[in-house]
Amino acid sequence: MKDFFKYTFASLIGSLLGIALIVGLGFGGLIFIVGSIASKAKDIGPQVKDKSVLVFDLATNITDTRPISNTGEALQEALSGDQPATITLRKAINALDAAAQDEKIIGLYIKGSSTPGRTGLANLQEIRQALQRFGETGKKIIAYDVNWTEREYYLGSVADEVVINPMGVIEFNGLSSQTMFLSGAFDKFGIGVQVTRVGKYKSAVEPFIRQEISPENRQQTLQLLRDIWGEYLQTIAPGRGLTIQQLQAIANEQGILMADAAVDSKLVDRVDYYDEVLSELKALTGKEEDDKTFTQISLNNYTRVPEVVEVASGDVNSKNKIAVVYAEGEIVNGAGTPRQIGGDRLAKELRRLRLDDKVKAVVLRVNSPGGSASAAVSTDNT
Repeated sequence: MKDFFKYTFASLIGSLLGIALIVGLGFGGLIFIVGSIASKAKDIGPQVKDKSVLVFDLATNITDTRPISNTGEALQEALSGDQPATITLRKAINALDAAAQDEKIIGLYIKGSSTPGRTGLANLQEIRQALQRFGETGKKIIAYDVNWTEREYYLGSVADEVVINPMGVIEFNGLSSQTMFLSGAFDKFGIGVQVTRVGKYKSAVEPFIRQEISPENRQQTLQLLRDIWGEYLQTIAPGRGLTIQQLQAIANEQGILMADAAVDSKLVDRVDYYDEVLSELKALTGKEEDDKTFTQISLNNYTRVPEVVEVASGDVNSKNKIAVVYAEGEIVNGAGTPRQIGGDRLAKELRRLRLDDKVKAVVLRVNSPGGSASAAVSTDNT
């Protein structure tokens, strides 16, 4: 009986070790294959065909820094032929500027989306400037969407032809701001809120202590909205051949325009279905009418074209460098997370750059709602 249990136990241990070895080798092999595929794709990169149109999907999110991907997203990205729906502002601008000078790129198609991206207004402004530089080379820009929102139209209005679907509408009714006040609900549940603040314009805590907006907060919010809306009108007016006053009248009197009304108001150039736009893009790229699509490359993929990457990288061995530091997210004490601005981590990075003889200047890009005052102060003495 002892021999039976001894041999049975030994057999069980051997089987478990064998299974563990197979699983380990299998997982290691998978990682090796994925790594090889990703490395090969990175080395070769996408190729641009002659007479290609660069496609800028307005569903793309453009951020200062690239978001952190989890393991599943990273694996999907490695196996996919396309990049994720989020790219950095610097990559996007470099790609648009490179495409403007690329002889193989003959035009740009701004593709509207039912789920437009959440790109911030400051980044939209820089992207629009890059689109304008592209258009100044004489290459054609076509923009199409079923329904144009104000955010999408800000970019689409730079196009030589702005097209809207016959059943679509364009939103052009100005900007607004809404706040949900919780003080009344807190009172019902007996919840008290104690706040220490300096100045009447410190309004971040108002939803917790008031039931309506304060006069000071209303004043500063209206001023902010007017400034943004004024810049919006000033930017798009020249390209549409309209004055700021004419655009403001459209916002005041119409707001939401059906397709034909949008043409009459000169906000768009024509009304067509996507099939007609597709035929135009086919003709632009030399394709036949019976071809399924036109010669194209997405902005996401174009950022990975080897020639574009090489130009964007610059001279990595230069002894005279300008460092660009991105501070994005809420300001917090300590190191923080990758989606936060950790005071200690930012101070350490700035100190390292200050002591680097090859770094001659630093550009600090801040995109933050604010946060810890002590964390912000910790970077002052770096």
